[in-house]
Amino acid sequence: MSLEQVREKYGGWQESCKEQNCRLKTDRSRCIAIKAEKHRSDEKESMCDCIVFADYGKLVVGVCELKGRHVDPTQVQKQLNAGAKFAEQMCTDCLGGLKPSVLPIVLTKSISDETRIMLSVTKVEVYGKDRDIIHEKCHMHISDIIQKYS
Repeated sequence: MSLEQVREKYGGWQESCKEQNCRLKTDRSRCIAIKAEKHRSDEKESMCDCIVFADYGKLVVGVCELKGRHVDPTQVQKQLNAGAKFAEQMCTDCLGGLKPSVLPIVLTKSISDETRIMLSVTKVEVYGKDRDIIHEKCHMHISDIIQKYS
C-alpha cells in the first residue's frame, strides 16, 4: 500500500493547497495534496479545503482549511471534522489499515485575538479522539507544521 494508491484513487497532485489568497506549501516529491471539496457527496456538505498526505520519514496527514481574515470557528470545526472523517476513510481504502497521525490545520491571515482564543479551545475528532486545531499563518510549509506539531 502506498501514497501512489491515494493519488490514483482520489486525484492528482496540486502544487499547493490554495484558497482565498492563502496557501499551504507542499513538496511534490514528499506530498500528495488533494482538493477535498471535490469529493463531497453533496454541494451543501461542509468539507475542508484540502487533505495533504506527507511523508517526511513518517506518514502524516494534514486536514487543512485555508481562510482569509474572516474565520468562524464553528464552521472551521465542521469543515475539519468532515475532512478528518474523509481522511480516515482514505487511509482505510488505500493504506491497508495504517493509521497515520492526522493534523487538523487552519491557516489564516491576521485574525482577532477573540477568534484566535476561540480556535484554541475548539476540537476536531480524529480516530474517535478530540484533537486541538493547529492554527498558523497563511503560506506555511507543511514540513514546518509537521516538525512543530507531530
